[in-house]
Amino acid sequence: MIIFTYILILLSPLYIYFIKFQESKKIKIYNKVNNIDDNNRKKITTKSKIKEDFSHLINLPPVLLSKYKAMLITACFLILSIWVLSISFISIDIYEKYTLHILIFIATASIIIPNLIKNMLLRKKKKLLTEAIPLFIDMVAACIQAGMTIESALTHTAKNFESINRDLSMLFNKIMKKSEIIGLEKSIKEVSIVAPSTEIKMFCSTLQYSLSFGSTVYEQLNTLSAEIKKMQLLIAEEILSKLSTKLTLPLFLFMVIPFIVLILSPSILGFIYHADN
Repeated sequence: MIIFTYILILLSPLYIYFIKFQESKKIKIYNKVNNIDDNNRKKITTKSKIKEDFSHLINLPPVLLSKYKAMLITACFLILSIWVLSISFISIDIYEKYTLHILIFIATASIIIPNLIKNMLLRKKKKLLTEAIPLFIDMVAACIQAGMTIESALTHTAKNFESINRDLSMLFNKIMKKSEIIGLEKSIKEVSIVAPSTEIKMFCSTLQYSLSFGSTVYEQLNTLSAEIKKMQLLIAEEILSKLSTKLTLPLFLFMVIPFIVLILSPSILGFIYHADN
């Protein structure tokens, strides 16, 4: 019975992946038969579903992408299963007693671990993107001042920005490739919806305003870059101000108390010595 339960849990992720694959295949066939555009269908989504999932816009390991999620969960399940089985041969009594608990732990960890790794990488990359965007804006503004159009300035900057921040370069390269099909204004608008940070959304809004009304964008980009730098400076100052309060307790425990002990210990030792005599 235990072996049957284990095999059932082992095969369940593969079954779910197969069902989802068949469903997506049927939906694609239905859309092709009825001439339904996937882009229009994706636009009809609620704001709750449009969370800031920008994993498809930046450079992530392929196994962490959504289309490989079921395969990654299955791989984690197999690895954890092999690990637990190898331990169970050492302590058979524990394995027989807590079999169900072990299986639940393996299944839960297989689902949680991939999401934890992905979210950790996304948070790190979001921070790096936010730090790099002012320099990107300055480079675009310099290209525009030199006489380039917005399209050529973005293309040139994205190409040369790869050595500084590969993810930001990849994001704007995708915008420019998409603009060849649907236009620059629409591609910027779509990317601004799932942009990972407020700073990138502000930059996209500035470009949209310039493309819509034909206003000069050089001064606006300079102002935007200066504002973003001020925001980052304020955030850094806030972190530094919080750091002093966080260091109060360790400072008291590891410096003040030992210092008091060092000052009082000779007097206490002398008092004990005279009391013994």
